[in-house]
Amino acid sequence: MKKDMGKTYGRLTILKEKRENKRTYYYCRCVCGTEKWIRADTIKNGSIVSCGCYNKEINLIKPVDITNEKFGKLVALKHTKSRDKYNGSVVWECKCECGNTCYIAESRLVKGEIKSCGCLGQENSKNNIQKAIKVHLKEHIVDGTNIPVISRKIVKANNTSGVTGVGWDKSRNTWRATITFKGKVYYLGRYKNKEDAIKVRKQAEEKIFGEFLKWYKENIKGR
Repeated sequence: MKKDMGKTYGRLTILKEKRENKRTYYYCRCVCGTEKWIRADTIKNGSIVSCGCYNKEINLIKPVDITNEKFGKLVALKHTKSRDKYNGSVVWECKCECGNTCYIAESRLVKGEIKSCGCLGQENSKNNIQKAIKVHLKEHIVDGTNIPVISRKIVKANNTSGVTGVGWDKSRNTWRATITFKGKVYYLGRYKNKEDAIKVRKQAEEKIFGEFLKWYKENIKGR
């Protein structure tokens, strides 16, 4: 239980604990400033979220009728008996444009803090990824070639040779060399010695990447 010291449950922050009559009690500070001992199990299971001020507040808060009103992608259908555990606001059953049903506190709907069941955030994330891909393609893909990839010196962690395009083929006990250019993989042969495979790979890089990068720098980069 000591691990709960300093944690916040609802409006209560745990300051210290004690054992009494075979039960654990937490000494808590409420957001309203009140401090008191409360049974730990009632705090942990969520049945008590404040010193008592929460219940007083929700009795004063009357639900506003927002039935059928739209908030972003959400339509408020009906209010429930539940209350937001932080501010006592009435929780509404809502229908999202995507078809999902969700339950949102009235205060969060009215303030515009929540505008969907969560699908809007997923859509925004998807759109951002698509935009990033378009930017990458526009800035880095030239004539079907990924400029940063062929320019980089860093070798992937799973590479067995220490050189991009050269790897150990367990099935044939040889070193296999390849090079990828404009989306096509070119086979450069298999070699008993790693050094021979690396040599062929480096020669291919100079022939293919070298001329292409020179052309790119002279004609495309900086436009």
